Amino acid sequence: MSGAHIHLLLNHFPITGGIIGLLLLGIAWVRRDDAMFRAGLALFVLITLLTVATYLSGEPAEHVLEELPGFAEEYVEPHEEAAIWALVLYGLLGLGALYGLLRYARRAIPRSLTTALLVLAALSVAAAARVAWLGGEIAHEEVRSGAAPSPAGEAGDHD
Repeated sequence: MSGAHIHLLLNHFPITGGIIGLLLLGIAWVRRDDAMFRAGLALFVLITLLTVATYLSGEPAEHVLEELPGFAEEYVEPHEEAAIWALVLYGLLGLGALYGLLRYARRAIPRSLTTALLVLAALSVAAAARVAWLGGEIAHEEVRSGAAPSPAGEAGDHD
């Protein structure tokens, strides 16, 4: 298994897991359900660890891609820069979630902390989605900005 395989395996967790965690936190926040909020925080601790692993697998994945013909280096840099921001946001979220779980282990988590963590979770998931979009441009010409449509997909081609 190459670095690219590992990166492709892991890169779905910050987004898909993040969306699930964000929904869990959002529902828990609206219902004021402390147990559900704790479950969401625990999930985000796990997702943060997977986000770190995803980030660390990015460089080996790039080395694999550099060997392929037609590799477009200009799409890697924006992806890497966005990944750093997502990593920082998820890092803050993971630390905040761990703090909330440990500091308030025997009592309800304060509303101010649940609100702050919910907002941070939304920002983290949005940042991860941007990373994914930019990562898709590396290997998928069809999603690149300004990509020309293929001849089979052009309007008027009804053969």
